[in-house]
Amino acid sequence: MATEFKTTDFYLVAYLLLEGMRISRVDSRIEGRSVFYLVDQPNRDELVKRYLYGEARVDPIRYKECIQRLKSFKHNTGD
Repeated sequence: MATEFKTTDFYLVAYLLLEGMRISRVDSRIEGRSVFYLVDQPNRDELVKRYLYGEARVDPIRYKECIQRLKSFKHNTGD
């Protein structure tokens, strides 16, 4: 079974999707926030660091599309 990375950071998840990670599931809101589980990958630590340190460089249109896709995913799963 693949390991999972979990986070409640919506915009981090959008960035990780842009970088090729996949959502495995979304749990109901905990304290008003959804918990996202992504299939982990070896470079995830580096991707998260780039995002948190403001070093991530992305195509803004593709990032916006990932945000829209993620919002649609949340709405379609009942979260």
